[in-house]
Amino acid sequence: MSTGMLRAGSSRRSKTKSPYARPARSTRSMPATDQARGPALATDQARATDPTLPTDQATTSSVQNIPQVPSSVPNACGMYSSPPAQMSTMPALEPQHSQPQGTSMSTVTSPLVAQHVAQIQAVGTMGRLPSLSNSIWIVGSSLIKRAEQYASMSTEFGTDLSLPNVSVLWKGVSGLSFDSVADIICDLRSKYPHPRFLVIHAGGNDIGKDDNPLSRQQKFIKKVMVNLSTDMPATCIVWSHILPRLYWRHAISNMAAETSRLRINSSVATLVLKIGGASIKYVDIKPNQSNLFLNDGVHLSPSGNHEFVSTLQSALRQFIDGKSLCYPKI
Repeated sequence: MSTGMLRAGSSRRSKTKSPYARPARSTRSMPATDQARGPALATDQARATDPTLPTDQATTSSVQNIPQVPSSVPNACGMYSSPPAQMSTMPALEPQHSQPQGTSMSTVTSPLVAQHVAQIQAVGTMGRLPSLSNSIWIVGSSLIKRAEQYASMSTEFGTDLSLPNVSVLWKGVSGLSFDSVADIICDLRSKYPHPRFLVIHAGGNDIGKDDNPLSRQQKFIKKVMVNLSTDMPATCIVWSHILPRLYWRHAISNMAAETSRLRINSSVATLVLKIGGASIKYVDIKPNQSNLFLNDGVHLSPSGNHEFVSTLQSALRQFIDGKSLCYPKI
């Protein structure tokens, strides 16, 4: 009797939905965050139970959450930080000096370049990113080309300037104008790892040109220096002072050209030191020492090349030893 009543009551209660009944799975909604993480968590569990599961089928949530950096973002020098996936070679580069019509050249006082300078200064003179390279690049005009020839034939120096555990790459271009410097360096960057030191010796061939007044030349050289320092944070950019000459081809007078040379060297060296670079001054090569020059008054004689290469060697050794980044020491 009691059993029958219980069963009957149970049958009647089953027609009414119990407040404790579990909701159907189809009515349960997953939060947006859980829905996004769900597949990754599931694959994490699958990977834990089956180590042989392929990686592309078991991507973890930690990997999914890492933002992907675009591979084809050009840097300030016109180069790509890393080659785009669809490109097997470096893209064609436009010259650094090309400017759209109606625009003015960026200067160190412009907001963009000033921001770059501030960022580099935050690193500190002796606190640049450590370089894994033991190489040094020396880029410049025919003076660098002739200096390499002199050093390679000298038992005192050699191509690597007798610097221990260091490889020196020389790139001298006859008649080099400074607006081609960035293109040369970009080409080297596409072929070799970034060097520990990058020595730039150029600008003398531009002094006195009608289309390149002093103020414009100073601003452009500074712009290139800032861009290189930004794009190559593990490389110490070295400004090699423009040498004096007995004869300046484009200048109105030797005195005017000498004044421009001194102003360019002073302003560029000051900037380079502020952004963590280095400076080399050739104090023993003076315009009144005719024995250091060839008859053209521009290129150096054997005695002049010896003084030039010897200064390069001493300065680079000082920089490598972690001492003052200004040669000679002030």
